This record gives sequence, structure tokens and C-alpha cells, in this order.
Amino acid sequence: MKRSLLAVLVFCILIVPLFAVANRVSLSDFAVHSDNVKYKYMGKGISEMISVELRKSPGIDLIEREKRAHILEEMEISLSDLADAETQVKVG
Repeated sequence: MKRSLLAVLVFCILIVPLFAVANRVSLSDFAVHSDNVKYKYMGKGISEMISVELRKSPGIDLIEREKRAHILEEMEISLSDLADAETQVKVG
């Protein structure tokens, strides 16, 4: 009995990290295709509302726009001829 209880306990301890991984999400501004100038701000506003709700979710890690832009710039430089082939970032 003690042996099976110990096996279940060890199994539970080993499986806990599998559920602790947060999903990483990056959110861009939405494009508003309207001729009315009053609606141009809505793309950023909707994006902000969604990002506020995503930050409340415990299983989601939201990547900030500024950080995402910096990462994309680094990837572009890495993939260009300016970077050494050994230090290139893996894209994908």
C-alpha cells in the first residue's frame, strides 16, 4: 500500500512541470480599413483591450510590442550578411 502511494506521489511530482509551461503570445495592432478618420484609432484600442484580458489569464505570457519589435530587429540583422554564420538566430 505504501509503495503504491509513493509511486503515485512521485508520478504527480514529475508531471507537475508539464502543466506549468505558459503559452507565449504576441499581439499586434489591428488594421482598420475604414474611410472614416474617426475609426483609425480603434485598431490600437481593440488590441489594448485584448492584451489587458490576456494579462489576466494565468496560463498566458504576453510578449510586449516593444520587446517583440526588438526581437524582430535582431532576427533581421542575424539573417543578413552583417552577422556571423555561427551566431545566427534560429528563426521558426
